[in-house]
Amino acid sequence: LAQASFPKSTQLADSYPSFCEFFIMADEIKGETLAEQFESAKEYIKTAKFSKTVPNDRKLALYGFFKQINDGDVTGERPGMFNFEAKSKWDAWKKCEGMDKDTCMKGYVDELKSQIEEFK
Repeated sequence: LAQASFPKSTQLADSYPSFCEFFIMADEIKGETLAEQFESAKEYIKTAKFSKTVPNDRKLALYGFFKQINDGDVTGERPGMFNFEAKSKWDAWKKCEGMDKDTCMKGYVDELKSQIEEFK
């Protein structure tokens, strides 16, 4: 029986999740259909605990997809420069303007999976 040879560099190994971590990641978001995966992702994010801080722009990407799915295109005027949080949220939602629900659900699920892989 031949043995497989693996790269000796730990740098390559460190860039990939371990075998067990891979299956844990794959289990975080369940569902066969896009709608089921989106619902699972919404439930997961409510109690998600990340070991590293997720940058605000990545959180805002999820927010923009979520708002577009639930409320459609952005409404109201862009908040003023002194209301940084509201302005950032409005901008994230505006980036999704015109996207259909399926595109946003896929974007939400893919972004969350990416965050789980990077920051869990």
